[in-house]
Amino acid sequence: SSPVTLRAQNPFLEIRCHNKNYSTHLLGSYNLPNIRLAYSIGRHFEVPETDVLEAIASYAPTNNRSQYVKTRKNAIYLDAYNANPSSVAPALEDFAQLNVENKHVILADMLELGAISTNEHQRILHLLKELNMENVLLIGKAYGQFKGYGDFQYFETKDEAERFLTANPIE
Repeated sequence: SSPVTLRAQNPFLEIRCHNKNYSTHLLGSYNLPNIRLAYSIGRHFEVPETDVLEAIASYAPTNNRSQYVKTRKNAIYLDAYNANPSSVAPALEDFAQLNVENKHVILADMLELGAISTNEHQRILHLLKELNMENVLLIGKAYGQFKGYGDFQYFETKDEAERFLTANPIE
């Protein structure tokens, strides 16, 4: 069992290890197993514990996964790289728990799902409804086949969604 525990999430994960707290630049409680794995690997290779924990605390994702992007008017929880059901669902669950105002969800089709595509897109729609997510914009044909389900906005293409957002900026 790992000595690394989750202390808080607001919006970044704060961890605790041997009675010392560390703030990270990671979003999503689903990243705790990743943190624990990084800790274990570092310790396995005899990297000093302080160095391992400081490296974890200083890591800031830039790969469109669990990434926090601050714009002039908005804070964006970006989790888009190779999005799939196993990444989208936990990201939505954590996003729903964030105590911030005026949340918007923008999702595009999850690609390369083959025969399970319809079921998985429908499952994400059910999750959005279950989480009482408002201000949801869905882009693509896989989500579009459920147009009318939920109080969500559906766009067939990225360009269509971009035109809508240009005319109706999120502020």
